[in-house]
Amino acid sequence: KRLFMNAMPTKIRQNAFFAFTIAQLLLLASIFGYHFIENFVLSEGWDVLILRSVDDMAMQASIRDMHKHFLSLNYMLIFGCFDYAYGNAFWLFNAALLFPLYFLDDPQFLIVAGRQISLIFLFGSFYMFGRIIDVLYPQAKALKLPIMIGLATMPMISVIGTKLHVNPQCIFWGLLSFYTLIKAPILNKKDLLWSSFFAALAIGFKLTAVFLLPLLGLTLLDRLCRQNAIGVFKGIFIYGALLVPLAVFFMLPAI
Repeated sequence: KRLFMNAMPTKIRQNAFFAFTIAQLLLLASIFGYHFIENFVLSEGWDVLILRSVDDMAMQASIRDMHKHFLSLNYMLIFGCFDYAYGNAFWLFNAALLFPLYFLDDPQFLIVAGRQISLIFLFGSFYMFGRIIDVLYPQAKALKLPIMIGLATMPMISVIGTKLHVNPQCIFWGLLSFYTLIKAPILNKKDLLWSSFFAALAIGFKLTAVFLLPLLGLTLLDRLCRQNAIGVFKGIFIYGALLVPLAVFFMLPAI
């Protein structure tokens, strides 16, 4: 009986924490669901949806141009599509994802699907934030979901998560690059290469991602100095030797 009484407070706390976690997950899911439904809203007058008009019209037109290049098998056009903005990797990646919709011959499908891609990458970025918190601050796991909810309720999320845009994807690849560097107790060569690849992808999608390089560089240096698995100079050389040419290739012809 005494053991049962002593166990009760712990059990109650565990149940309360579990219920609170479920409530936070439901709130996060409802925020995603709201934006997911909102992404189906279209208008004959683009002035009604002024925050999305430029990107919805320009992006889907550029994606359709890329689809035509795919069908023409003209590799110079495929790897040289730069009629709006951003790096060629952005167009290749999204045009490949949306290619089946080209045959429906209705730009509305491209517009809606492009918005959903941005929304998925945005919430994928929130998930990456959570994983980074797990690694850097394991004692603060209880704050992970509140932070993710706080990010999801920022006003800007309702802008960049409801139109096809480069920022959600660029943010996701940058966070994934950083997480890959820190996730394991010992940084191995495989994670180092993948982190470099994801960083190059982020830069290739949008050149402003170069501002992530100081963070990634200092993190890499710190991890290499704390272990003997990979030499410091060797690790930095491998990371840079992959990052620079890939970033240039992914960014072309924007530079």
